[in-house]
Amino acid sequence: MTNPLIEKAKQKGSEREYLDWLRMWPDCLTGIYSHWKNGEGYNEPAHIRHVSHGSGTGIKPEYWAVPLTHDQHQLTHNKGDSVFYPDEYWDKKAAWYLCQWINGVNPPEPAEEKTHWKREYTITSAGHVLAIWLMVKKFFSIKKDGAVKITVQRAVKQRTTEQNSLQWSEGLYGHQLDFYKQNPRAFMRDSLAALSLRMQAGKLTKEDVHEMNKWLHNKGKSTASLSTIESKNYHDAIREHHHDMDNVTFPEIISPNQFNQGDYHD
Repeated sequence: MTNPLIEKAKQKGSEREYLDWLRMWPDCLTGIYSHWKNGEGYNEPAHIRHVSHGSGTGIKPEYWAVPLTHDQHQLTHNKGDSVFYPDEYWDKKAAWYLCQWINGVNPPEPAEEKTHWKREYTITSAGHVLAIWLMVKKFFSIKKDGAVKITVQRAVKQRTTEQNSLQWSEGLYGHQLDFYKQNPRAFMRDSLAALSLRMQAGKLTKEDVHEMNKWLHNKGKSTASLSTIESKNYHDAIREHHHDMDNVTFPEIISPNQFNQGDYHD
């Protein structure tokens, strides 16, 4: 059966051109490079050998490959592609890379490994652990000091599109808004509780204070377009509010340049 992607690839260029492009990608299992030359990272194009693709002993299917490190590539030759992932994974990966090449996507810019680096992986196959082990092994072979910290935790699924819709489009927040409009005391209770929790967590910011001041002293409007006189009145209103309500006096901070604009008079 003819693969339409292969036919498009042949129109794009030769298989040699494709494999040269593919070797410049980080490996598809751990995201590293097998070796470096003149600041550029390189890997090995590994053909995916499936009988269904016309491959067999000594036969490589055209254009059907993925980037692997040398160690990963050697292991697939010795143990088969399924040592890391089942056939379905490799088919999807091979198709994805070929689509990128057909569409003119350039390989990502490589970055030399630094002494301090961090990588996170979501493991969806037991064999993927083997690929990570090969990476860690390589790390220790080229580093004379340092250690690797590995944390294992159960991955959780992100919320679904349906759940996001129920929260926003289909109105859970809308029902809350309607309720708060009819019950302002409930809104005051919950908003004050939320602000209190943010303050306790050290998350209350100047931006939060700014949003509050806009509604208290500028009818909720942006302060970006205020004139120098309006800006001074806005600042005075904030200081007067705390002086009258809390018996606290904040210092008045005025740029010397403002006195030259004709806005302030005794």
